[in-house]
Amino acid sequence: MPKRQTKVIYGIIVLVLFSLIGLELFKTPFVMANQLLADNQTPVVFASSILASPTPYAELPLAANVEQSLAEIITSQSASEEANLNKDYCIDVPVVTYHHIQPLEMAEKLGHKVLTVDNQMFENQIKYLSENGYTALDAHDLVYALQTQTPLPEKSIIITIDDGYDDNYTYAFMVAKKYQFIMNFMIPTGLIGKSGYMQWEHLQELKESPYATIYNHTNSHAPLGYITKDNIINEVTTANEQLALHLGLENKIVTYPYGAYDDEAVQTLQELDISAAFSTDNGRTHCLSNIMKLPRMRIGNAPMNFYGF
Repeated sequence: MPKRQTKVIYGIIVLVLFSLIGLELFKTPFVMANQLLADNQTPVVFASSILASPTPYAELPLAANVEQSLAEIITSQSASEEANLNKDYCIDVPVVTYHHIQPLEMAEKLGHKVLTVDNQMFENQIKYLSENGYTALDAHDLVYALQTQTPLPEKSIIITIDDGYDDNYTYAFMVAKKYQFIMNFMIPTGLIGKSGYMQWEHLQELKESPYATIYNHTNSHAPLGYITKDNIINEVTTANEQLALHLGLENKIVTYPYGAYDDEAVQTLQELDISAAFSTDNGRTHCLSNIMKLPRMRIGNAPMNFYGF
């Protein structure tokens, strides 16, 4: 047999031997882990210590049966924690809603007066909140607080501005930056770029600001309580795809256009892994049990103390 072939064969034999030795060394911790599982003990700490170890074990994948067992334990723990949550847990915090923010004389000419708060009144309202110690929060802060049953800071407020009108960028965003107040913009993505609405460049600027957040208000501003399940899915998923494509955002919060929802809409959003949804139902008490239909308070052309602030 030629020397070159002999060396190749020897080399293969050596590699096989090393592999077998390595496997035997590596099997021991997983035998122990499986024994723990057989004894109804939780090996999470043990497995974590292996993964955190600087030894070669940390560089090797978990055995398939142990990985599956750990996944089942973690899933079981998550389900147990969720079951232990108090479904009646509630937070009292105002979530206020606006639409158009612009001079009233302009609104009258455009036929927008019903949904408009005068831009100077809007600034006075935000100034009042700022001077009276209110903290403006991201809408996600409320959702997280409900999910973890964690209280929010005293005198918190969540400001939502619906529909993505161009005046939201021109007037509301300017006030948000001036008073360093977070504002949550609820965007119907299919209307962006159309006359009277913001452009994607405007939304990019909002996204980059610490004083603005952007959430799903469907694609075409369709009333989810009055359309088919397939259309609900299309409206919500298309909007999320557009937010991801143009802004790199991952979204799990929806605001119902026109405040329209029904049981099917709620169930469909949950199936789409939406974690919370805002309605136009009037109120300021938010409970874990109604996280898919959170109420809001509509604000008009009056000082904030008129609304109980």
